[in-house]
Amino acid sequence: MPASKEVVVCSRGDLHVEVYEYDEEIKLAEGQNPIVAHITSFQVLKQVLEAKSKLFKNWLGWEGRWSEAGLKTVTVHHDNVIAMEVLFRSMHDAMTETVEKVEMEVIWHLVAAADKYFVDITPLSYWFARWHARFIRTLPLNFEKYTKLLFPTWRFDHAAAFSEATKFLAYESVYHVTESNPTKYGDLHLPPRVIQQINAAKGRLRTVLHRGLFGPNETLLFAGCKCKAQSLWGYEKALYDIEVWPLERVGLHSSMSQILARLKHFKYSVGPDACSGCRMDYERTVHEAHSSTLRYFDGLCLDCMDHTKSKTHDEDEDYWMHDILLENQWDSGCRFRHDEPTWYFSFMGRREVRDRFLKLRRSRRGNFNANEF
Repeated sequence: MPASKEVVVCSRGDLHVEVYEYDEEIKLAEGQNPIVAHITSFQVLKQVLEAKSKLFKNWLGWEGRWSEAGLKTVTVHHDNVIAMEVLFRSMHDAMTETVEKVEMEVIWHLVAAADKYFVDITPLSYWFARWHARFIRTLPLNFEKYTKLLFPTWRFDHAAAFSEATKFLAYESVYHVTESNPTKYGDLHLPPRVIQQINAAKGRLRTVLHRGLFGPNETLLFAGCKCKAQSLWGYEKALYDIEVWPLERVGLHSSMSQILARLKHFKYSVGPDACSGCRMDYERTVHEAHSSTLRYFDGLCLDCMDHTKSKTHDEDEDYWMHDILLENQWDSGCRFRHDEPTWYFSFMGRREVRDRFLKLRRSRRGNFNANEF
């Protein structure tokens, strides 16, 4: 068994909490006891734990009811010792720079510990924001890291980080977007609707790009000139040569970011014998399709998601509360700027309510299009 480590969270502490962390990766034989990986004893104030943890209050505050009541040392098991240090330091307002350098997995253990001991993690939001800024700055982020960041950024209510992660996954993923949990705690995950909406936004990006690129096709299909076939063939061949066309097939093995990067290499102009109708600015069309797709989705918005969570126990009434927005101010009251698609995909209520709301809003402007999304 490893030696116990001492950590002084509060020098005036009148209680020691001994935390046993076990090696969860070792497969145990039947009847074998778990392997202890770390033992850390934290010097803390009993009064603080009772005030900020419902579970510790029950354990320690009612003399005689629990065996832990009145003890100077209590023992807890199956917790991550680093996560517990962060939790205890947060409860005592005694954070240090060292605990801002924890690994990603510790963040998940921290949430699990807060849930286990009924500790409100809201006061940890500012600490998490600092941790996230350091994490982003010091480690290159890839697809796997963003799938692990989804849940923590949502749970700690970090709007900018959550939007960044959801946007990254929508544009960078080739296949169905999922989240990753690096711990054993299967109950730590996003609401399923969130993953659904990220994938819906991901699929919508391909529709937006296809609509932008298809303009010349539609024009040439109805042209009356003899050169239209050659012009259309040349345009699609130019897209095919840079591995963008046909978009339905290319999208099966390429992320939207990869496709958009290839579009930067698009070059095409019709031959000298082409008529004026075929002499479209194909490169400008592709550039505009590229730009509109790139700007389309700003990631999911936690504030818009909150607007559409149940507040009145009536989803219809909840949703109409969002009508306080002025025209086109889809990010009103939100912590980062975004456009209508982000608001649309951040809706967590019933679709028919959302669509009815959009229809009314756009009918006021006279430009409702049921197929726009």
